[in-house]
Amino acid sequence: MKLLSFHYHLKIRMDAFVNCHRFILRCVPGSDDRQRILKLDRYVFPFDYLRDSADQWGNAYLYGRYRGQHTSFEANVCGQAVAGLRSGTTSVNPAREEIFRCATPLTQPSERLKQFADRLSVRSGAPEEAGAVMHAVHEALTYTPGATNTKTSAAEAFDLGCGVCQDYSHIMLAVLRSHGVIARYVAGMMLGEG
Repeated sequence: MKLLSFHYHLKIRMDAFVNCHRFILRCVPGSDDRQRILKLDRYVFPFDYLRDSADQWGNAYLYGRYRGQHTSFEANVCGQAVAGLRSGTTSVNPAREEIFRCATPLTQPSERLKQFADRLSVRSGAPEEAGAVMHAVHEALTYTPGATNTKTSAAEAFDLGCGVCQDYSHIMLAVLRSHGVIARYVAGMMLGEG
């Protein structure tokens, strides 16, 4: 078991006043049989409505709104967790996870991307296999801000040979899903690069 501290900070400054700002913050870790949140502090400003909730997979999030005029928004989520209570993964509902085996418009592989995926050894989707796919995708692309946008598909970014974080993720999803591995896109922030 490990005692971990976490801290997420978000600050947005707008160029002009905004009204009736609605938000969803998916930066709240949850407790399950692998980790337990010991301490959780949240700060959101401004807001006039704020609630906790969880999605269909049990992931915690905050949502709310602020109706008044404002030019900035700030959120802090920090606390402590004990991790490593149990190894392995937990399935809330295996039938719901099947959707993450299917290609989407952004992860539909082209013939060229399928050939790339076929050269990679993926049988079970074990962490070491997923790590090998991640490294292969990293080697195949050049990180180039502005080369793609949020509508660029995995096939398009792969053919370009460049992109940003979301393109690397979409390509990795296309490769793993082409091997029948359940894989899901999750957005978040990490320190460092790579």
